[in-house]
Amino acid sequence: TCRDWSSDVCSSDLTALRRIYPRETFTVADALPQSGRCIVVGSDQRAKDFLRHSPPTAPESFAVTTVSDGTRELCVIAGADPRGTVFATSALLKKLGCGFYISGDSLPPPRPGPLTFDDWDLSDRPLVRERLVFNWHNFLSGCSTWNTNHWHSWVRAAGLGGFNGVMVHAYGNNPMAAFSFEGMEKPVGYLSTTVKGRDWSTPHVNDVRRLWGGEVFDSPLFGPDAGMVPDDTRVAAARALMRDAFGAAEARGMDVYFAVDVDTPTANPPELVERLPESARFPIEFPRNKDPKQPKKTLWLPNPDTPQGYAYWKAQVDALMVNYPQIDCLVAWFRAGGTPWTELKPEEMPAAWRREYDAEIAKTPEAKELKWSHNQFAIAKIVRAFRRALDDGGHGNVRLATGSWRFDFVPAADRFMPPGIPLLPLDYEVLHEKSQLRDADSRAVIREAGAHRPMIPVTWAHHDDGHYNGRPYTPFDTFHSRLTDARASGFGIIHWTTRPLDLYFESLSRQTWASSRDEPLASTCAHMASRLFGPDPGAMGSRYLE
Repeated sequence: TCRDWSSDVCSSDLTALRRIYPRETFTVADALPQSGRCIVVGSDQRAKDFLRHSPPTAPESFAVTTVSDGTRELCVIAGADPRGTVFATSALLKKLGCGFYISGDSLPPPRPGPLTFDDWDLSDRPLVRERLVFNWHNFLSGCSTWNTNHWHSWVRAAGLGGFNGVMVHAYGNNPMAAFSFEGMEKPVGYLSTTVKGRDWSTPHVNDVRRLWGGEVFDSPLFGPDAGMVPDDTRVAAARALMRDAFGAAEARGMDVYFAVDVDTPTANPPELVERLPESARFPIEFPRNKDPKQPKKTLWLPNPDTPQGYAYWKAQVDALMVNYPQIDCLVAWFRAGGTPWTELKPEEMPAAWRREYDAEIAKTPEAKELKWSHNQFAIAKIVRAFRRALDDGGHGNVRLATGSWRFDFVPAADRFMPPGIPLLPLDYEVLHEKSQLRDADSRAVIREAGAHRPMIPVTWAHHDDGHYNGRPYTPFDTFHSRLTDARASGFGIIHWTTRPLDLYFESLSRQTWASSRDEPLASTCAHMASRLFGPDPGAMGSRYLE
């Protein structure tokens, strides 16, 4: 009896069982048979009543047990909630020898005999609330070149891998974050291809087959289908692609996090901002011109504290929610400096803001010395406008967060962001071997903010250098203990390729579940090797992975 699943989730797991036990016939029914073997699946009370012990209660937890019930032999897969049920089915399949990774599945050899429920007992629960996979639109890899089938595969692999949320980011000019204001469409760029949409480490060439190795391509253009459309349909194509991807996540019960730039000129084009009356915007000098002989350039910023300025920010939120109703958490993202809002000077803020900021500093004078103190005060205005826009638009159940690179913004953000707003800092300095999670002292900045609000540090699966081949970073040891010491409510992993990063995802995920808490890397390698390489008496596969 199959409950809580969408049909595609149920079909996927049944396919695995059929591959493992080819001699068996599996059918899905709404009622128990009078006799024989039956797998009971669900989170409702009817499933839990069959358990031989107390049912799971912690969010996303589960129990799998076997029960003799008269002439019936039952395996009961019971989740505390629907999401727990899905994690239970993947955990059972893994115990049967399956491996589910970002880059694909690994199934064990078919079993020649009949199915038995021997040794099917297990239980587990996650140790942190948020466990995100964060794919970044940037390079000609990962989601910059994915089509619908790739998105579905990635979402499914993340869920089967023990994660409960997927996250994407949109630069200010990304067509999937388009909106209109006062009858004008926001200027947007492209989803990157080999001929359009210049982005970091995205090489352009008039025929991709002319590149070394270009013989692997069967056409002159490489990129996502949604990026290879007429210019006047690129917004619609990008929206349709991402709406379908988020729908796949929703079908699996996964949270959808959408991060959108809020502080760059491409996110807030002057053409749109200058449609506001001057009373609803304020001028700053941007970009900063250090040459006194050159004329200064003025850029206008929309003031969310004014009715018209708020309407501008609300238009962005409304467009996102109309096009992506699956969004569970909207993340107001800002850059690590070099933008109008991070370069804003105190004297450039509106007079009312300066008075308000001075009053806040009077309460905590030490906050004035924090990096980006007044900048975080200003960006918090945008965050409050986003919260109001979500509520006014009937999306009060959608969470709101903010994030950026590194951790130096965290103290000021913790001081000025509204209460309860989670912070998602990218652990960027791991690229220079200075991860913020490395020791108790470095984790202090996370720990101090974590005492007041959710903290979700985002680790890096590999280097930010545009090179797509090679091993991932070495996974953290004692990862759950590090998160606990930092008072983090969860974690994310940022990446933009799918191979060969599986070991990184598998290690961090397993370390944050109760049955494999802080699992040593050698144990994870042995676990993966047994699924990827089969029986390995000499442990050669395990040593290779390690």
